[in-house]
Amino acid sequence: MLLASPIDLTNRRLAELITDTIYIYIMSVNNMHDELGTFFEVSRDPICICTFNGDLIRSNYSFKSLFGYDKFPQHFFDIAHLEDKPSMEQQLESLASSNAPVNFTLRCVTVTGVYLWIEWNALAKGIYVYAIGKDITTHKKRECELQFITDRLALATRSADIGVWELNTKTNHVVWDDKMYELYGKNRSTFT
Repeated sequence: MLLASPIDLTNRRLAELITDTIYIYIMSVNNMHDELGTFFEVSRDPICICTFNGDLIRSNYSFKSLFGYDKFPQHFFDIAHLEDKPSMEQQLESLASSNAPVNFTLRCVTVTGVYLWIEWNALAKGIYVYAIGKDITTHKKRECELQFITDRLALATRSADIGVWELNTKTNHVVWDDKMYELYGKNRSTFT
């Protein structure tokens, strides 16, 4: 017949409590990991995790589909436009020395060779960089078109030697450009 002392029972109970506590902790970490993984995949914006030297650790479905990859590339630099790589290296260095998020814009190439403008928000934690991007290609194209039209208007008004003015019909406030002041011989600071 085996007899157990109260000390043996206390140690056994303590071991069971520790085992149960560890099990509960592991299960909660696994659940949290699953929840974060779901959040990571549900985003419509590209998300990635990389090292400071650009090695991609993980990317979400949107990252892969936006850039056209079945799997993600091995290196974040693989998707950067050649002219933007120095800027990207500078941003990664900036992240390494800061605890604050960094915002930067890069031209990134898809597997079909199309370049997209992506605005990235990145934060460094430990040995990793966590980044989420926003495709701003359409916005950049519109910005370039607007600049082109603005430049053409400026060229046309300079060539024709005309000024531009506008009237707010609700307030009767008139705004002149510099050429209007020059044509009428008025000083901007004294003319109302």
